[in-house]
Amino acid sequence: EHSTHLLSRLYFVDMPGAEQLSVDPMTLRIREGPTLNQGIMAFGEVVKTLSSKDPEFVNYRQSKLTELLQDALGGNSYMV
Repeated sequence: EHSTHLLSRLYFVDMPGAEQLSVDPMTLRIREGPTLNQGIMAFGEVVKTLSSKDPEFVNYRQSKLTELLQDALGGNSYMV
């Protein structure tokens, strides 16, 4: 007899946004702005590389976001 196992994962990603701007907009932009931009840019680069016709190397280590989502973005995964 042959048994098959199915593994499912569900990822929720909450990226920091403008919800904290009312506290102190200048401090938030200085402290979190570059980190947020780096995560979004890294995610865009990974998606761009994966969508190319022949992706040679996908750098998931550009940000924590892409490292955490490596299993979901590459390989035998379906995104909804």
